[in-house]
Amino acid sequence: MENAKHKNGEDIVKRAKGLRQTGSMIERVLWKVLREHPEQKEIKFRFQHPLSHYVVDFVCLSAKLVVEIDGLSHDGTDKLDKVRQAFIEGLGYRVIRFSNDDVLRGVDAVAETIRHEARERVHGFRTLTPPRKR
Repeated sequence: MENAKHKNGEDIVKRAKGLRQTGSMIERVLWKVLREHPEQKEIKFRFQHPLSHYVVDFVCLSAKLVVEIDGLSHDGTDKLDKVRQAFIEGLGYRVIRFSNDDVLRGVDAVAETIRHEARERVHGFRTLTPPRKR
């Protein structure tokens, strides 16, 4: 059983690497804007990153924020997207979605919305964390 888990883990990592290389042009455009922003050092996003047995388009681990870009590959799979999203949210992540058209019409506005949500979540987590006893 452990070998099966390990093999599945390797498979999802390979899949994520493959998706990074073959991702859509729209995802790459958004990735460039997110990656090159000075705030990337504080609120770091990852592109085509594995979460359990799924690969998400973008994730900020510190904010527990997943960003999905819905393009042609999502047509007709609404039920599967809902199952996938419920699973990811069950891990404690918030999932936000944008369409390809949203990104094409205003990549900077989409990126700022994403960064704003990440900042809110990171700062919210910090205020919820009780101070350490010394």
